[in-house]
Amino acid sequence: MLKRITAVVLLGCVMLLSQSRAQNPPTASTMPNLTALLAKARERIAEYKRVFRDLTATETRTTEVFYRDGKLDDRRTTSADFIVYQSRFDEQVIHECRLFNLIDGKRVNEDEPQVQRFFAKLAQAKSKQQEMALIKEKNTEHYFRFYRFNQTIMPVWLLQAITTTSSYDLAVVGREQVLGRDCILVAYRHKEGATLPDTELFSRQVGDEFKRGQAFWRGRLWLDAQTGELCRLERELYISYADTTTPLVAMYDLMEFAPSDYSIPVPRRSVTKWNFHAWREKGGARKLGLKCRFTDEYSTFKRFSATGQEDEKKQIVKPN
Repeated sequence: MLKRITAVVLLGCVMLLSQSRAQNPPTASTMPNLTALLAKARERIAEYKRVFRDLTATETRTTEVFYRDGKLDDRRTTSADFIVYQSRFDEQVIHECRLFNLIDGKRVNEDEPQVQRFFAKLAQAKSKQQEMALIKEKNTEHYFRFYRFNQTIMPVWLLQAITTTSSYDLAVVGREQVLGRDCILVAYRHKEGATLPDTELFSRQVGDEFKRGQAFWRGRLWLDAQTGELCRLERELYISYADTTTPLVAMYDLMEFAPSDYSIPVPRRSVTKWNFHAWREKGGARKLGLKCRFTDEYSTFKRFSATGQEDEKKQIVKPN
């Protein structure tokens, strides 16, 4: 009898607690202040721009190409000296460049002579355009079916566009832990779609009937609750068609950051997926399927001098 009474009392407490929670949902006052958080993020952007340049790390990239049915077609793994380079012609411009050392485990260059030759060649550039051309040449030197660059330095500019323009709708959607840090999860979405020009990567990869949809960028930001630093970024390009109920995801990016001794987060890992297989099913429904995936991982970042010689041994990325 006593056990039965105790059970009833406990059940009643649970019901009351549930009712209390239902009657008192979280209010605006208990939610993070998005305006204040974005202001902190903008401060971190300015700091990131000052610090994230003249850095080098080893980048290990795996490029995978897929058939339309999802089966792997082929794969290549590369190892490169990844360089974040401050332009000699514009202090507001930074480039990313890869000097490849290994292709599927086979050496293709000697590390030190390659770095020295590259900087000597850059020093001879007469304009910003020549500088960019030399860097693009290196980035595409050993590409496999597809190439991709400037994604690693992209997040800071993307974050600036999201937090400083009125082109996006933003909303706090949750709170999560990232590498032990308390982060506010902010969702963003373009307010208005646009038809992609024929020069865009997606448009160049698909047939004409898939080019004329309305394209939107949307995604999520994981911002440190205290500092506003970017800990993780996710974005996707999705296409809406008049004859399709659910928008189709054409491109997807995920970037994760590591804390550093230089008070900025730095790249740790990134994943890019390109859904460039485009077809219609028998019933007419549109489909996009994975065609290429890049997975990049970064070692310890270090400072270097413009001569190619490392001038600072201090680690930027803290080892896990």
